[in-house]
Amino acid sequence: MKVKNKQNGYVIILVLGVVSVLFILVTGLASLVINESYSSHRSQDNLVSLQIAEAGINYYTWFLNHFPGDFQNGYGVEGPYSHDYYDGNGNKLGFYSLDITPPAAGSTICTIRSTGYTERGLAKSRVVEAQVGLPSLAKFAFLTHSDIWFGTGETVDGMLHSNGGIRFDGIATNLITSARPTYICQPFHGCNPAATRNGIWGSGGPESFWEYPVAAIDFAAVSGSLSSLRDAAMVPGGGHYLEPTRANEYGYQIILKSNSTATPNDDSYDLYKVTNTWQTSGWTPDGGNRNYRDKIRNRSWVGNYAMPASGIIFVEDNVWVSGQTSSRTTIAAAVFPEAPNKYVSIV
Repeated sequence: MKVKNKQNGYVIILVLGVVSVLFILVTGLASLVINESYSSHRSQDNLVSLQIAEAGINYYTWFLNHFPGDFQNGYGVEGPYSHDYYDGNGNKLGFYSLDITPPAAGSTICTIRSTGYTERGLAKSRVVEAQVGLPSLAKFAFLTHSDIWFGTGETVDGMLHSNGGIRFDGIATNLITSARPTYICQPFHGCNPAATRNGIWGSGGPESFWEYPVAAIDFAAVSGSLSSLRDAAMVPGGGHYLEPTRANEYGYQIILKSNSTATPNDDSYDLYKVTNTWQTSGWTPDGGNRNYRDKIRNRSWVGNYAMPASGIIFVEDNVWVSGQTSSRTTIAAAVFPEAPNKYVSIV
């Protein structure tokens, strides 16, 4: 009897040992599963919070396309502005918070800072920041509404666009674009008799930079923008407005002067009136011939001026521009009301 009881004791100890080991294994496995699940959800939330932040950027880009100039999300007060984010089934995944920095004076670029948060809150918030704005015509080195011909030996440094056709025999360092799939090349552009050509053609290159047809530039909108710039420049303290010169003068020369040791607010420009020019002759877009006066022969000193706070200088005459500035500057030239015999140039 004593031997049997002793054996029963061994069995109990063995069972307790096995149960303890199983308990430890099950507990450890359960803990591992829980940790893996948490880690998986946290990793998922980390990705979702980034996607939510990106959705905020997409939303406000859309908003600005529909409500240009509204940098307060339609509320009329400073942000941040919060918006809930849902999946395709209507389940709320979290929200994004938007901080909008309006454009600086003379710029169209605003900064959108979007912070994404998940509903479960297992991961840290993610931040995406983007700068968006209206494309500037200043990106073009040459922009025209008519057909044009660049001859052999001519180099275009920068983007070139024409709403008409382009014969290009020169060298390009950037994109050349035309709004026309084809056009009628006239004798004054070397086609005699006139012939149908591709929107861009010629012996120049590289042809990998040629793109046609592309969307046309709306020059009517450009005229409207010029009118707004003139109005802004004429407001006291808003900019600098230069009135038309006298009949025996040809416009203004502006030499930008950058003070590299100071802030952009210390930049200035020298102003001259152009009193005489060298005369050259050339083709007009419609095939005629005309005299051009785009090289300064004589000038008279007007003065040195601090760069306006808005950076806007509007010239109601021809203007020659040179030099450099560290300020954000817009120089525009036009005569109103608009008419072909009143067109002016920035040289």
